[in-house]
Amino acid sequence: ASRAPFTSAGFVRRGVLVAGFPMQNRKGFGRKREMLCGVMEQHLMPTLSAPWFYRSGSEKREPAIIGGGIASALLSGAFLRRGGRVAGVCAGG
Repeated sequence: ASRAPFTSAGFVRRGVLVAGFPMQNRKGFGRKREMLCGVMEQHLMPTLSAPWFYRSGSEKREPAIIGGGIASALLSGAFLRRGGRVAGVCAGG
């Protein structure tokens, strides 16, 4: 990922350095005398954590999928692949 902020102020440079972008001052363009340029050299992996709404230990439930179209078929298949059971309700029976 590359980064070239419009400003070359010191506090901006320090902030992007902390974020992992080694920055350099380069000749600017237009009315800008100089600009900051940088390329992130490392690939950061996001930290994965349980979401705030995560509920552990809940009993398995059987979802009811209403409709008989393509979306309901794909949704039913997704539940079944995860080992669940599905109750399907369709107007045609």
